[in-house]
Parts: sequence; structure tokens; C-alpha cells
Amino acid sequence: MITVFNNDLTNPNSLSCSDFASLNRVKPNLILIGTKKGLNFFDLVIEKFSALQKVNLRLNSDIITIFKLDENNALIGAQGGLFILNFSSRN
Repeated sequence: MITVFNNDLTNPNSLSCSDFASLNRVKPNLILIGTKKGLNFFDLVIEKFSALQKVNLRLNSDIITIFKLDENNALIGAQGGLFILNFSSRN
């Protein structure tokens, strides 16, 4: 069986954009997904997506790469620059 995940404008728990360039499993139940419209979180337990809140408009652009630094932080390479994200608090 194959499950397909796409952006669905009627579903707030879908991907924010169907075009993505990177993903990284940062916790046993959490995957970070870099899309052309920003960063998404995917909870493997409940199979739902959420988007990073608009704390920095440069992070709402094309996410190019994601690198897990440690148990709480990831380095995010975006069109707007390089950022450290605390994915435990999602800031």
C-alpha cells in the first residue's frame, strides 16, 4: 500500500506545499520537511502535518536542506539564509 501526502487547501493538517526538497527524521515520531513554502512538521504517530508558524518570513520560503544538530536543534538552510531551529519548542 502506498500513501500519498499532498497539499490540500481544505485540510489544515496537510502539507503546506506538495513540492519539497528535503526531509530529516529528528525524533522517533517527528520528521521535518522542507518545502518551497516553508518548513513542515510531520507527526508519525497521528500522521498529521503542521507548518512552522510565521516567526521569521525568511523561513517561509524555499527550504533547501535540514541537518539535525542534536536532540533538540536542527540547522535549516533556506533561500533566506541559514537558521537554527529548536524543534522541541518549534522556535
